[in-house]
Amino acid sequence: MEDKRFEELVTRITNFDWMPPFDWDGAFCAVNPGYAHLLVPYYSPAVRPPDSEYDEYRKLLREFCLAPSAMRDAEEEFKKRLREFRRALRLDFAEWHFHSHQHPRVGGGTFTVAGNFAGDPKRVQDDLRRIWELASTKDNDAAVSSLLRMKMQFSRRLKHLDAQAHNSNGWEHDKRALGLMMETLEWLQKRLGRLKVCENPKCHRRKYFFKVYNNDRYCCPQCVAKAKALREAKRAPKKEPVLSEETRYKMKIAAEKRWAKRKREERRKGSSPARQA
Repeated sequence: MEDKRFEELVTRITNFDWMPPFDWDGAFCAVNPGYAHLLVPYYSPAVRPPDSEYDEYRKLLREFCLAPSAMRDAEEEFKKRLREFRRALRLDFAEWHFHSHQHPRVGGGTFTVAGNFAGDPKRVQDDLRRIWELASTKDNDAAVSSLLRMKMQFSRRLKHLDAQAHNSNGWEHDKRALGLMMETLEWLQKRLGRLKVCENPKCHRRKYFFKVYNNDRYCCPQCVAKAKALREAKRAPKKEPVLSEETRYKMKIAAEKRWAKRKREERRKGSSPARQA
């Protein structure tokens, strides 16, 4: 049961889409990560986009800078998706969250502040995707190094929590959440060989997945069909004949003459006295 829960958690976080492809804030932050905090808090892209996509990002960036309203809309959309994702994580994976607490309300009374996830979801996603991509390309040493750095971050937070007063509200709950995150990463480290990135370039379903068989290349049958269609579309068209009409006509006449000659020889051999005897 724990294995299933660990797998559900890491695949849910890794595959969540914060923005549609080539959206405004995605283009801006991917090209200028240093200015990302001005647009959306806690946005930190893991790597620069591939060179094949970089020109498209630059084009969108120029349009983005000329459209201040698009910047605001992108920020609001990002924050909305972030709230929805955190709410879904809290509902489905409550044990990986810190404790909730009561906060005083202005004018009297209190309200409940829900506990946050044990790690920042966007940063955890970036780290997990980096590990997934390295393991998928058989760069296991780099994948292990990235995973160990991630574990060290949570280990330091766990030690810092231990140094606090043990009788503080929710201490046991928070320690259990961080410990469970450490267990999740240790579980993932033992399964690096099963990590795979779907080879369908247009995959929008479950791009990061666990292999069942060693030769698995796609996350689902739909991606297998799409990849097959893309390969067929990229195949070179049937070559047109390079010979001229006149040359092909001469070749046809020569072939007919050879065929007629062969038939005459066969008839001549069939009517000879030796054959009739």
